[in-house]
Amino acid sequence: MKQLFSLLLIAAIAISCNKSSNSGLNSTSGTPPTPVTHAAPPVATFRITNLITMNGISGDAVKEGTPLAISNTSQNGDTYYWDFGNGNVSTEKEPGNAYLYPCMQNNTITLTVTNRDGVSATSTGTFYVACYRSVGGRILPGTMPANWQQH
Repeated sequence: MKQLFSLLLIAAIAISCNKSSNSGLNSTSGTPPTPVTHAAPPVATFRITNLITMNGISGDAVKEGTPLAISNTSQNGDTYYWDFGNGNVSTEKEPGNAYLYPCMQNNTITLTVTNRDGVSATSTGTFYVACYRSVGGRILPGTMPANWQQH
């Protein structure tokens, strides 16, 4: 009887081990499981390359009425969302028709970069908007958004 019990115990252990050890194979198809790969985390960075000198300080202002020259140096992004702090937004990687206004105030630009996994990173920059008259420029008709008011 002891031998029968020992034999049944060994058989039960062997069957149990065989069921739990499938060598990493998919239990329904017998193929290896597909590894999950995640996108690299995004890094949000940008520069405005046409900043002007204002009050003797280089690169702290943008000229009202001048399109921003944006260099998006972000990494690992699949979608982009720009908020220019004045009601205007864009989903382009490098918006080509973006302006800051009105003048005589700071505008904060926010860039949110999202990868395919939905992971986001944000970068912000605050820029003073100089009135076009104070930097010797003039605005050409039809170059500003419809809701822009000349000061």
